[in-house]
Amino acid sequence: MVRFGEPLALIGLVVVLGLLLLFRGRALGRALTTLLLILALAEPELSLRKRGELFFLLVDRSASVSDVVSSACREFFPALKGRRAEVGIIFFGKDPQLVRPPAPRLPEELPLISQGVDPEGTDIAAAVDLAASLVPEGKPAQLILFSDGRSTEGNPYAAVLRARLRGIKLSAVPLGRKDPLILRGIRGPDAMPPGVATFSAIASVGIALTAETLWMLNGKEVRREVLNLGPGEHRLSLEVELLEPGTYLVSLQLIAPEDPFPQNNRAETVVRVGEGARTLVVSQGDSTVEELLRDSGIPFGKVSFLNEFVLEGTDLLVLDNYPLGYISPLLLEHLRAFAEAGGGILVILGRTAVEGYLGQVEEILPVSFSAPEELREPSAALVFVLDKSSSMAGRAGTLRKIDILKEAVAAAAETVYDEDLLGALAFDRSVYWLVRPEPAAVARDKLYRVLKGLSPSGGTDLYPSTEA
Repeated sequence: MVRFGEPLALIGLVVVLGLLLLFRGRALGRALTTLLLILALAEPELSLRKRGELFFLLVDRSASVSDVVSSACREFFPALKGRRAEVGIIFFGKDPQLVRPPAPRLPEELPLISQGVDPEGTDIAAAVDLAASLVPEGKPAQLILFSDGRSTEGNPYAAVLRARLRGIKLSAVPLGRKDPLILRGIRGPDAMPPGVATFSAIASVGIALTAETLWMLNGKEVRREVLNLGPGEHRLSLEVELLEPGTYLVSLQLIAPEDPFPQNNRAETVVRVGEGARTLVVSQGDSTVEELLRDSGIPFGKVSFLNEFVLEGTDLLVLDNYPLGYISPLLLEHLRAFAEAGGGILVILGRTAVEGYLGQVEEILPVSFSAPEELREPSAALVFVLDKSSSMAGRAGTLRKIDILKEAVAAAAETVYDEDLLGALAFDRSVYWLVRPEPAAVARDKLYRVLKGLSPSGGTDLYPSTEA
């Protein structure tokens, strides 16, 4: 592509044309010299055309969407026609199907062919993975999902994270009931030196409504205002100083009571300031890990709360006594995809991290917080202290007290685990060891034999036997 720094100099081409007309072939040399001079004065520049964006339309063809998807895509086509981009189309139901490879010209209508798409299911994850696999490395790409979001197969959250880790963006166009307010993403720098950053977003409004805008930076509010929005598109912007190197999460939320789809009113983006830390520490207090990393000269970033967006640009994630109860099932899926993509996770556990935790984080760790399936009781030592004084010759009903004692001891000994220690002693005015404590598997038979010959006699002195 050629452009000119001084395009007015091209007016001199009239002189070249005049020389050729007046003198014909005799002035050809002069005309050529004049032409080169004029081109030099016009300062021509050769610019290389950048590779265009790549878009994939992921179109839900499941039974729950029906024909509404065609009109939604038709409304979206004009926005793509104004951009120099290649567009591919993937239909999906229970399985995905590539119906149009990426090409520079958009069709006027969606292809009618959808054989092979089973409408009795919805696998958004498979469609996202298929589109991502068709994106060349390093090529800017965006996936646009037309669906009601009712996925019955696969894990769409993990598939989206896998795409995002490759730098592929994803937008969603909800189908079904009309959404009066949609926030169409946040635009801003992906990386920048420390300084002032500008972020902008487009809010598409279908009816007149009042909305509260909330801008947040790393989970902290930076600006809030109430806007009266009429039908159409509205640009929202934020300027914020990012002076410290690190990873920042910028989010915008629109709060509108009239909107039945608030899930489409939030957008987030991540910007890395400075060199960017490949190691991220998540801790809600002072961390010894920070001192170790700093003393080792390893650059790192730190955040107080973990979310899926801070994983971008991170190689090693360190959870330093971070409460595991804060990790939702959705965030756990992002962590699983992060680990499967080659990311490292170091978890340092303390009381704050595990207190009251009943979740499944151990699924992505080489440790388990669950008790072994085999029930194992703690070991014990049991010693019977038996009264053999003369009073035990008395009767309780039809039985002697000493016989009741023997039966009770024998029955209790049966319940002792073989590995536990078992012993018995008897007392009157003196103390007599019947069986010294040893594993019950050995002591039990000895105890039975001794009990047979135990007979009442003597006085009663309880304290020495208890002390023994």
